[in-house]
Amino acid sequence: MANLYDYEPCPPDRTPDRTIVIMGKTGNGKSTLANVIAGRYDGDLFPESSSSTSETVGLPTHTVLHTYAGKEYAIRIIDTMGFGDNRFTEEQVLAEIADLAHMCSDGINQLLFVTSGRFTEEERQAADTIIDVIFQPDVARTSTVVRTRTPARELAQGVVACKTAEYKQNLIRLHPSLARINTYLMVSNPDDGDQASVDQRRKTRTLLLNHIILHYRTVYTPPLFAEVKARVEGNIKQKHAAEEEIQKLRADLKADKIPRKDYEKKHEEQLEELRRANQNLADKMKVDIPWYQRLARFLGRVFGF
Repeated sequence: MANLYDYEPCPPDRTPDRTIVIMGKTGNGKSTLANVIAGRYDGDLFPESSSSTSETVGLPTHTVLHTYAGKEYAIRIIDTMGFGDNRFTEEQVLAEIADLAHMCSDGINQLLFVTSGRFTEEERQAADTIIDVIFQPDVARTSTVVRTRTPARELAQGVVACKTAEYKQNLIRLHPSLARINTYLMVSNPDDGDQASVDQRRKTRTLLLNHIILHYRTVYTPPLFAEVKARVEGNIKQKHAAEEEIQKLRADLKADKIPRKDYEKKHEEQLEELRRANQNLADKMKVDIPWYQRLARFLGRVFGF
């Protein structure tokens, strides 16, 4: 079976028509969903994990092309670190939030909150962090809850209008502002290695992208993102340079272009550079961003530091 099935990368000089941010608890299928939206089956774009330890390090971002109603759209997909992954330090989490603010300072079209079933207390706390602190409550107007691993008997419903008391109350329990959400998507992304799995993933991709293109033309700009971007601009460049070098080194090792001994030395040097960049970003967030104390209180509960 071919690994690429609908993946069409966007030219680097094209401005995205839609920006999607994907958030959720580690192990809920968040990065798998990112790969499906991108049209990839192999997990190479957005690293996936089937366990409770997230494989998402940094903010993987890719822009792909999708045609709807005869028009081609450039869709930027931003994956995020999974909530509940306690291997991240406070500095790493703050640095990734700064990076997200920098990337999305011009606004987003859609926030996808990924769940695998009934909302847990950990997801409720994560929703508090996302909505109250990072994005502000108005983000609910441009948000969609996506349930992965939907049982086959329910999958035929596809898009569920959140007009019934059951769905509405479930969302309100997650966060009161989510009462504004009008759609709740139910998908399944099987990984059985057969054509049926690919076909189901293709259905998920088409469902999500058409939904976003059709219903989410408006751009939502979180009020604090522009301020964050202005304060962390230089440090973000330092972070991205280290991340790019680490990715290059890993690719060279995989392709046998560098001896492992040389790789290990250079890799550790770049990891140290990344640690310094993350610390610098975290310091900027702590000193210059007025909502840091509240943010830290939420993040301590969600990430366990």
